Amino acid sequence: MNAALEIRWHGNGIILQGAVRDAATQHALVDGATARLGGEADQVVDWLDIAPAALPIADAAALASLIRLGQEGWHLQRRATEGRLVVQSADDARSAQARELLQRAFGPGVAIRLVPLP
Repeated sequence: MNAALEIRWHGNGIILQGAVRDAATQHALVDGATARLGGEADQVVDWLDIAPAALPIADAAALASLIRLGQEGWHLQRRATEGRLVVQSADDARSAQARELLQRAFGPGVAIRLVPLP
């Protein structure tokens, strides 16, 4: 099963891939990634499609905040009933903040899993 939305933090860039329901959400995510990279918009790869049938994002601002919080190696996958975020450590303060932001972003009906990097 492919992820409906993926965000990958790598090197000096961020990749946004998948589908969102509207242009406002797309812009919020791209703006969050650009802010995380200090305004370097050319380091943001935006492969987000706008599709009204895409999975809902309850709070795009929370997801944009997560993008700004993210670190090298993080990888978010959003599926119908689950958000899975690979992080350096699942037990540190940054990861706890990420979990809260993800729950706000995806809503209470979506399970949030943090997975430590191998």
